[in-house]
Amino acid sequence: MAEEKNNLLNIYKRLKGNEEDIKFRYVDNGEVFEVSDDRYYHDINKLIHRLNELKKDGYSNFGILSENSYEFYTLFMAALLSKTMITMLNIMEKPEIVMEDIKRAGVNYLFVGKEVANSVGSCLSGELNSELLLIPDRTEEEVIDFPYEDLFKPSMIFFTSGTTGSKKAVLLCPNNFFASPYTVFVSELGDVFAGKRRSLLLALPAYHVGGICGFQSVLFNDGTVHISNMRNTFTELKLMPSDYSATVPAVIKLWQTALKRGKPEKLGGIKYIYSGAASMEGVDIDLYKKYGIKIRQTYGMTETGGRGTVNLGDDFMSQGMPGEMSEIKISNEGEVLVKSAGNMVGYLDNEEETKDIYENGWIHTGDLGRLDEEGKLWITGRIKNLIILSGGENVSPEQIEKDLYSNSDISECFVYAKVDRIYADIYCDPEKRDSVKIFVNEYNAKSPIFRRIKAVNFVDEGFEKGHTGKLIRRK
Repeated sequence: MAEEKNNLLNIYKRLKGNEEDIKFRYVDNGEVFEVSDDRYYHDINKLIHRLNELKKDGYSNFGILSENSYEFYTLFMAALLSKTMITMLNIMEKPEIVMEDIKRAGVNYLFVGKEVANSVGSCLSGELNSELLLIPDRTEEEVIDFPYEDLFKPSMIFFTSGTTGSKKAVLLCPNNFFASPYTVFVSELGDVFAGKRRSLLLALPAYHVGGICGFQSVLFNDGTVHISNMRNTFTELKLMPSDYSATVPAVIKLWQTALKRGKPEKLGGIKYIYSGAASMEGVDIDLYKKYGIKIRQTYGMTETGGRGTVNLGDDFMSQGMPGEMSEIKISNEGEVLVKSAGNMVGYLDNEEETKDIYENGWIHTGDLGRLDEEGKLWITGRIKNLIILSGGENVSPEQIEKDLYSNSDISECFVYAKVDRIYADIYCDPEKRDSVKIFVNEYNAKSPIFRRIKAVNFVDEGFEKGHTGKLIRRK
């Protein structure tokens, strides 16, 4: 019975001997490289052997500082199967921040990706023992057994983005990703995968839980991962036509430019796009529908292993319905709570904050929201960002921003309070500023007094964001 539920071990065993099916494709210097299931199996075993060698030398926590790469996903599986602690490090952070995260997580050995070795990686040389992340040409160690109970032991550390507060080190276990045959990214794709091997252009950061969720969805469904560096997606789609993609809103908005020019072929035949992590404002869903492309929005957080809800509808007004093995409820205070197979083990070395966020198996997300009659989740703001005016009125800046984004002339906006009044910084085409002012006046005319915008400040550039595109609030 236990072995039937051990999806990690079963997926690993299925790879062996399958030399015909392709597990990975990636582009390097304009050339497409392919990796079969069987080769992936043996490369995992080579890195298992390397990790076990290093553990015999006393190393116990391995940091991965790497771009999206075949080597990254191979080391990830090798670490889980060899019961090795790994820490995901953000390559977009400044070297000093990366070093802080390394020390905080207790990393004592570092694997560095080829592309970042001369930038962030070089700044860390001499700080701790490290090596270039490569597939070694050495002895293999095959995994014979992986006890079911080991799926629940902490084995990964992910850092939150810190867009709404200080970064937290989140402990996750293999079961958070391997509990069910579908992750939130593919909750509707059972029929899509049926009888055919499908390909996913994975254009999400590998060090982010969303990237791992997308990766695991392909493992469960015996599909093919097309690895994206997230910089040259049009080239990648030309060389690696894909059935669907998991990516961030910024990439979806980039692809939108091709559709506006009437060139859907530049999207490489994609029929489904799954996105999350940041606002979908500015995405023209009707334009995508015109070309037969369905966009799906997901909602989750690092602490829930990326699990939460998925919106399978034709608009982005709500966050949709609970995904696979997830439950949603609203507290008496209006906070969104999530119970799922992805819920974290806890915060690293922080029992107090772990107790604060957990309540009888439910995780407090910090988001304000409501459930409608159909069970759809509607997010209205963040508790930490909630503006409380002197008259006792509660104002969600995110809700006002959502209202402002209904005007397509507004590229980006940021709502905040100053001297007990609401203000908005807006980034848009300078030629559109007069029409935006008229729109804001119309918004004020139909809004309660406490939600009216006192003044608009036009800015000349977009706002600071985290690595997934979330707005960083500093005011």
